[in-house]
Amino acid sequence: MGVLRRRGVGAASAVAAKTAAAAAVLAVGIISRPAAAAAPCGHLLPPIVASCTAEPGVIRPAACCAALAPWNAAACWCDPVAFNALAAVAKNGAAYGWRAADCEAVGGDAALPPRVGGPFRFAARDTCGDAATPAAVAESVRGCGPTPVRGGGAALRAARLAAVGTLLAPVVETRRGVRPWMTGLDRVLAVNATFTPVGLGYYTGREDVKRALVAAQPVAGGVPYAPSAAAVDASEAFWATPDAVSVPVSAAADAPGRVSAAFVTYAPCSARVRSLALLTPAVTRLYDQFVYFDPPADVVSQLDRTPASWCAAIGAACPAAAYPYASLAACRAAYAAMIADGRVVCARTGGPFVPQNASVGDTTACRARYLALATAGVDVAASCSALGAVSSSGRCAADACPGGLTVDTFKAANPRFSGSGGFQCSTARRMCEEEWM
Repeated sequence: MGVLRRRGVGAASAVAAKTAAAAAVLAVGIISRPAAAAAPCGHLLPPIVASCTAEPGVIRPAACCAALAPWNAAACWCDPVAFNALAAVAKNGAAYGWRAADCEAVGGDAALPPRVGGPFRFAARDTCGDAATPAAVAESVRGCGPTPVRGGGAALRAARLAAVGTLLAPVVETRRGVRPWMTGLDRVLAVNATFTPVGLGYYTGREDVKRALVAAQPVAGGVPYAPSAAAVDASEAFWATPDAVSVPVSAAADAPGRVSAAFVTYAPCSARVRSLALLTPAVTRLYDQFVYFDPPADVVSQLDRTPASWCAAIGAACPAAAYPYASLAACRAAYAAMIADGRVVCARTGGPFVPQNASVGDTTACRARYLALATAGVDVAASCSALGAVSSSGRCAADACPGGLTVDTFKAANPRFSGSGGFQCSTARRMCEEEWM
């Protein structure tokens, strides 16, 4: 039997420690009945994904409890799509036990991962009452003025769900199609729109959101947030409020089980998207013991590249004077240094393996976004200058990643093995160990 060691990164957050007391305030053994349905809970997921897991060796109880407190306060367990998203993070039915009440032992013997037992732990759906009932269709058009929305609430909701598909569908194949597609998004996005691909980034303002979305189009050389055959599952949409929906984005037929969860808010009486948070299986499976990053590539595994691969792509996207390195060798040396230093994703206050905001900081993930934009022909000069060993104009500045906590997520991916083996992680020793035959 051998022992395979894989390096991770993890450190207790001072901020999380300070907020543990606040989480404990909500640590009660009885879940009260929510007064109303929660608004979409997607914006609350990043710190949960980054800090909570069913694996005892890597969970960070104080940070996890601080993240779960607002989730519970918003009654997100009453939203079936949000609840399923939390179950995906928990890896099993432990999501039923993830209540702020489980945090009461923080400061002593941590109660997380959640203990099975106690009446409140399995009372999730039973305590929701009317909060588990979606907003009525007619409510979506109530107060919309003297001129009714054509087709009423049902038509407006259909248009709203179609807008989600418009934002995520991988349809732009060539540079010629980039400008008209981005211009078309002006009709879909509110001016102050936000986009949160959970664990991967946060973008605010229509123009920033448009760039984040085009970076995931085929023309940008990356992987789309939703496969081409995926579809917004209208039959499973949960309208938490008249202007807010949680909806699964079903997997393609050749990728069963890979269902994303979209949490969307809209401008009143309109199909314009105000906020979109998207939780993808690529992120939730990072805590899985069996992560191999097999094809097809996803929005996380696409970041697992060699210096030679990164630099070949930079050379193709940034010709002549736009090339940000003195030579190909200099480019490869710079990327090799970043990977060796673990500067692949920003783990922020989470960790050790799952990022809360991957695409910021002095990381290859941050540069990947600008490489995608350059490949798509968007602001080529500025995008290419962000790819240098020292990113220009602070675009990938180290201080953008709080605490400078970066990690090479792919060092934590499990190798294939046969037989049975134990799996243990230690944040103190900054590694995971797997015994395998």
